[in-house]
Amino acid sequence: MNIQSIFVCLFLLIDTPVLVMTKNYESIIHYYQQRVTCVTEKESSECSLRLSLDIQRCMDDREWIHGQIEELQELADTWDHRLDTMERKLEKYKEVAKKQATYLKEEHRPSDQQLTEKIHTLQQSKKKAERILDRQNKWKERMIRQEMNIEQAIKQLQACQQTLHDRFQQAYPAMLEKGNPRADAIFQGDKDLPGYGSVTASLQMHHEACLADGVYDIDGYSTSWIPFVRNGVVSAGTWAYPGGGMHLGLDVAAPLFSPVTAGANGIVLYADNPVDSNCGYLGNYCGWPLGGGNTICMIMAVNGKLYGINLDHLSNQIFVRPGQQVRQGDVLALSGNSGNSTGPHTHIEVFELLVPMEQAVAYFAQGADFTFGNGFNAPATCSSIACRIRPETTFY
Repeated sequence: MNIQSIFVCLFLLIDTPVLVMTKNYESIIHYYQQRVTCVTEKESSECSLRLSLDIQRCMDDREWIHGQIEELQELADTWDHRLDTMERKLEKYKEVAKKQATYLKEEHRPSDQQLTEKIHTLQQSKKKAERILDRQNKWKERMIRQEMNIEQAIKQLQACQQTLHDRFQQAYPAMLEKGNPRADAIFQGDKDLPGYGSVTASLQMHHEACLADGVYDIDGYSTSWIPFVRNGVVSAGTWAYPGGGMHLGLDVAAPLFSPVTAGANGIVLYADNPVDSNCGYLGNYCGWPLGGGNTICMIMAVNGKLYGINLDHLSNQIFVRPGQQVRQGDVLALSGNSGNSTGPHTHIEVFELLVPMEQAVAYFAQGADFTFGNGFNAPATCSSIACRIRPETTFY
């Protein structure tokens, strides 16, 4: 790109109005802050849905502005390089002119007008470039401030979602046992499954490591657990929400699209991503189990024991398939805010299996029961297949 082209690009960029800059986030925030404190239970789900959509719009605005900031930075880097080149060239011209002036004076000859004009033109171009770069940097600073304002608006709107959640969490059970799972998301025992691992798994050779032809085996037990979401924050534990109401899993809050890794060696029983990554709102009963959004169910092996693990409210970026084996630390999916969820987090439920893997897999294949016979109505329950246990006592 030549200097003239850069001038044109910069002028176009600087003079183009940015529509998101005119949005009144304060009025949107004020509306919801008033609304969420007085909305009725009948209106709460619709209010949560609208709030979720506005949060997503804010996130889209933030992403757009961030992209503009990156483009402005790239232009600034290019412009800085051009200015540095112009400065070196100008110094070279001045040095030549100085030596030439001395020589011409001694020879009683007139100065080199052409070189003088070159220096003058380059000086003018440099000043113009400096002015444009200064305007561009000021525009970038303005965009950065706007990005920070939107980030603050998102946090305040998410706080409104939390207010709705705290007020009506007992009216909207986390999961429902109605409906049917998606058949092709359940383990089928297909022979064409990938032999091992997820997107980060290495290509080391292992024996057949998927649930095919009755080979119900995990390639080695893990000696201990590792966190499913690194650097996540526990936002709700078991068996109750902080504000009251039954809660059968552990919620680990983390930014959207944080890696969700395998806490131990395991085999995937169910993996499905039917909805968007950030579609959560109060009473959104999508996915399987109903309300889970994008979900994974696994059997994991740790220290001689088998566990059933549920991961709910994921993004639609899931990297494993039902029947596939994974190793501890493999990335299973990216975190999301899907289903009956009012903020980015991963919901984790744990069951200690009471039967061999063959029996547990055969039971699950009948209908993708994420609770292994325990249901969603009571904590600390046991069935003939497994006992529901606290994740906090297992790996957090």
